[in-house]
Amino acid sequence: LTTDVGAFNSMVNYLWQVHQPKTYFTSKGLSTMGIALPAAIAARLAMPDKKVVCFTGDGGLLMRLQDLEICSRLNLPIIIVVFSDNALGLIKVKQKDAGFVPTAVQLKNFDFPMLIQAFGGQGFRARTEKEFDQAIERAMNSHKLSLIEAVLDPQTYGDHMKLIRG
Repeated sequence: LTTDVGAFNSMVNYLWQVHQPKTYFTSKGLSTMGIALPAAIAARLAMPDKKVVCFTGDGGLLMRLQDLEICSRLNLPIIIVVFSDNALGLIKVKQKDAGFVPTAVQLKNFDFPMLIQAFGGQGFRARTEKEFDQAIERAMNSHKLSLIEAVLDPQTYGDHMKLIRG
């Protein structure tokens, strides 16, 4: 499991159970945006017999699109989950919390499922929990590079952050 930084990261940390050492890779201290996909590539190369799931945001993936070519060329069946909110969501929340008007945080996203197909992978879009469950099951049972676009409502981030922080 690899995770990027972003508003979704705290929820992944809270919900995903890790039971073995050296199976969870994330950037904590410096919050390096875009770390998840290169970490997933390294994990898959180091452990070719293990499933590798990469959690990233749309901003993080857009920073690392060139790494999809590596996944394709090396035939790495990584599962990429992209939390898509068309924004740098956590930065937007922090700007609002500081009393600023959110600036330079909106993204115009591509059709992520179509994008992964251009690299020979399979793509899914999930707007509901049921659609996500179906997509992750199909990806886990596949031996192909897979991408699941998890479409999120960015209006709920503030609620998630308050819930986690207490």
